[in-house]
Amino acid sequence: MKLLVENLAFSHGTQTIIEDISLYVAKGEFIGIIGPNGSGKSTVLKNIYRALTPKAGMSFLDGENVDGMSRRKTAQKIGVLGQENNISFDFNVEEMVAMGRSPYKGLFARDTEEDQRIIDRALSKMGIENMAKINYMNLSGGEKQRVLIARLLAQKTDFLILDEPTNHLDISYQLQVFDSIRELGVTVLAAIHDLNLAALYCDRIYVIHKGRVYKVGEPKDILTKEMLLNVFGVYADIAIHPITNKPSITYLPKSITLQKEKKI
Repeated sequence: MKLLVENLAFSHGTQTIIEDISLYVAKGEFIGIIGPNGSGKSTVLKNIYRALTPKAGMSFLDGENVDGMSRRKTAQKIGVLGQENNISFDFNVEEMVAMGRSPYKGLFARDTEEDQRIIDRALSKMGIENMAKINYMNLSGGEKQRVLIARLLAQKTDFLILDEPTNHLDISYQLQVFDSIRELGVTVLAAIHDLNLAALYCDRIYVIHKGRVYKVGEPKDILTKEMLLNVFGVYADIAIHPITNKPSITYLPKSITLQKEKKI
């Protein structure tokens, strides 16, 4: 499943949030969106999966305009993990994960044996099978995030849109989440806060800066000292890791960098 986004724009009142955003995600690609806080990353994703209505531009999934799809069809094709996941009902973990099967069922349809197998696999994949009967509201932030990702896995779509999917997670679970998503072999578009994780897992990266696409390319071409300074305002040392063969970023305090420049 592939995604084409053409000239996307969105405004809040008189303030332009994103403008002229075009991007492409080929089938099976893992594409990252990076940028500073407030750059428009989440807004781009929300306009694609229809949580917001764009002022201009269109999104096509396998050539079909996403705006013309029914909500049910969209949910069968796109799995979404947003940043806002406020749950006001009293569900246990297994019930939360089972919601991932709802796009394929009638209003009062019960889970089939196949549904239950999918739910159990998703729980196991995220290492939360022992939490199945625990109330979701009683979990920590990291545990809740793992439940939401398990729900996404249970949805079994061919395209995933993820907005900061490893928020609140320890590093071991961050790696587990990205490994699990990679193993699915699906198409992924993800806003990622941790640039080293983006370097490790993404095939290509879009840099969003001040509401526009600043640069796009492979991690080794995108994650440069110049880009980090110009877009994020940080100094860094970047090297190709000898094991992963991916860019590895070490952030440098401004004071150390200035001292080094004076010596030169």
